Amino acid sequence: RVPRPAASVMRALAFTLGRLRPQYETPQLLLVVPENHRFGGSRVPVTNALHRAEELLMSCQVDFGLISEKQLDKLPEGVRALLYPVPYCPSDETVELLKEFVRKGGALYVSGDLSYDPERKLTRQQRLPELAGVERVGERYPNIARNTGKPTQLASAIGGLTDGEARPGIDVRATDAEVLARDTGGQPVLTSRRIGTGSVLFC
Repeated sequence: RVPRPAASVMRALAFTLGRLRPQYETPQLLLVVPENHRFGGSRVPVTNALHRAEELLMSCQVDFGLISEKQLDKLPEGVRALLYPVPYCPSDETVELLKEFVRKGGALYVSGDLSYDPERKLTRQQRLPELAGVERVGERYPNIARNTGKPTQLASAIGGLTDGEARPGIDVRATDAEVLARDTGGQPVLTSRRIGTGSVLFC
């Protein structure tokens, strides 16, 4: 029957927390989980890429939520931006929902590639020009095997963001996009394109 200070603290917490009535607020930024890509053989690297995005957002103290790419048709009201890391092989329906979101004023960030179909075949190369305003002209390393690719130094970037390395998976040519950053070989690394009243950032 020795009193335990921890027990009184837990009792006080139970009383306090029991009186709270949290109210959910939809975040303006959602991180889109690339389910088609994650369910393939590259599950671990895709999950790691998703975790890096989460860690970056948390380190910047950004309020964000998660949504599956398969639930973009149920996008909550009030969402203003989507981050979509390494999607590579989304369905056609997913890409159309992304276009519609941007046309209505949303901001979309995509990294990696969008040129593969759900069967992981390179049959959707038209997606990059339609969505990001860039054309796929080469591959530096297969899929997301970024550790096999050589780092490239940024040479020029809007805002002076030239201090750092990049490991782009593909080479692209800007067709209808503004180039925000290039590497030392002159290849675009980061681009921006307006669609309707929204914009697409592609890396």
